[in-house]
Amino acid sequence: METYALLVLVALFLGVMGVIAMLEWRRRTELTQFEQLHQTLSACLGSLKAIHSSNEAQMGQVAVALLQVRTAVETGTISFSDLASAVSSEAARAIEKATVRLESALVQHQRDLDMTLVRAAEKLSESSSARTKEVIAESQRTTKAVEALQVSMEESVVFDRK
Repeated sequence: METYALLVLVALFLGVMGVIAMLEWRRRTELTQFEQLHQTLSACLGSLKAIHSSNEAQMGQVAVALLQVRTAVETGTISFSDLASAVSSEAARAIEKATVRLESALVQHQRDLDMTLVRAAEKLSESSSARTKEVIAESQRTTKAVEALQVSMEESVVFDRK
């Protein structure tokens, strides 16, 4: 029974470690995306500074840079949202699996406990039955001894009267 509980604890530990690994993977992916977004924004900022210092004819480039910024932000937001949904569903599945494993472990533990209680009850019943037989046999011997004593006393009284 202890081995089974140990196996359940190991399975739960592995499930938790899996969730932690998924969260670490998510953190690293977000960090990479953030760095890419930061690089894109830095490049756009450099372009904007160059455009600003140059003449107004380059205002079209400003519009392009702003469009690039907007596209980068939208892309980052969408990919982050998709990644968050994927990680959330993976974590939910891992938690569901761990819950199912825990429930089955509890059911098995209950079965084992029930079987142990049944065996203990059977042993107690057998022991009680054997002890009852011993007590009955002893009471029968005592009853015979009392009856023999009574007969002996009656014969002694009859003998004394004669």
